[in-house]
Amino acid sequence: MHGDAALAGTARRELVAEYGSARAGIRHAAPEVTVGELLESYIGSAQLWKPATAASHRHVVSTLLGDPLCRCRLQSLTPAVTRAAICRWREDGVSVPKVSARWLLLRAAVSWAVAEDLLRLNPLAGMHGPPRHQPRRHHSQDEVRRLLAAADDAVASAQDAVRRRPGAAACARRLFAAEQSLLLVRLTADCGARRGELAVLRLSDLDGRVLTIERSLSAGVLGPAKSGRTRRMTLGSGTADMIRRHFQAWAAREEPEGDWLFSPSPRRSAYITAGALSRRLARLGLASGVGMRLCTGPATAWPPTWWARGCCSRPRPASATGTPPPPCGTTPMPSRSTTPTRPTSLTAS
Repeated sequence: MHGDAALAGTARRELVAEYGSARAGIRHAAPEVTVGELLESYIGSAQLWKPATAASHRHVVSTLLGDPLCRCRLQSLTPAVTRAAICRWREDGVSVPKVSARWLLLRAAVSWAVAEDLLRLNPLAGMHGPPRHQPRRHHSQDEVRRLLAAADDAVASAQDAVRRRPGAAACARRLFAAEQSLLLVRLTADCGARRGELAVLRLSDLDGRVLTIERSLSAGVLGPAKSGRTRRMTLGSGTADMIRRHFQAWAAREEPEGDWLFSPSPRRSAYITAGALSRRLARLGLASGVGMRLCTGPATAWPPTWWARGCCSRPRPASATGTPPPPCGTTPMPSRSTTPTRPTSLTAS
């Protein structure tokens, strides 16, 4: 930059604003930087995070900024200081998941500072963090039966209302929502996909019995799947047929504008939100007496050994199967027992 100090300062601010980098200031002042300033710099840096991950990290940082640990300088940060903070959080009644999230974010921020050459050494290297919370368990076979029964009852009730009032738009909307809730339970039990992935499924994603998952919602933003990979899995024939019958029945009543599987209306011009799916599952959980685990995904799917045991027709990725799963026409359901059992037949309404 040719010019005086004022012009150089202006050019520097423009470069920082354009490239989002203030590394030089942090590097030179690293001994004086506090943990809170490091966390804010980490959150403000360019990261390949999903929108939901970024929002979660920002929330954790916002809850930590008032903590005494954030006033500690990096040159004074040691495993002993960090362990003392973790013990203080536990004594204050902070839950295990929140304590674990704070520790993981702090460790990631320090590692990022070392990788970016903002710190020479990692002050937390070799430190073991607090125990993490227990992972979510999959639903039992009886719980899935009860959820399906509650969804079937809702569909039957909505059908009765339509028969009593054939031209009522409210009754038609109620029936559409009830059928979608039944399909949601069947599909969730069959593939174990995440809520954000289920919310943006299309009819075109289903080829025969092979379902392709390549997009997801993250904090309301439509993008690629969480893993960044496209995956394919084989559904039960009953679930695949239910999806097609549901589309055909409502397409005969009202011309669709799109092919979103879960939509607020039969026109299917928009997809539903992940939060709306959670609320539907919660209502079914209340109706069936099942405590719902509102976060679906691999943590709530069946263990991979289910297929080998023959306990149920657990769908596997199509690319990983030499032969397709045996035709079942039923929704596979898990069991906590280790004794192989025959699949329970479930007839779709």
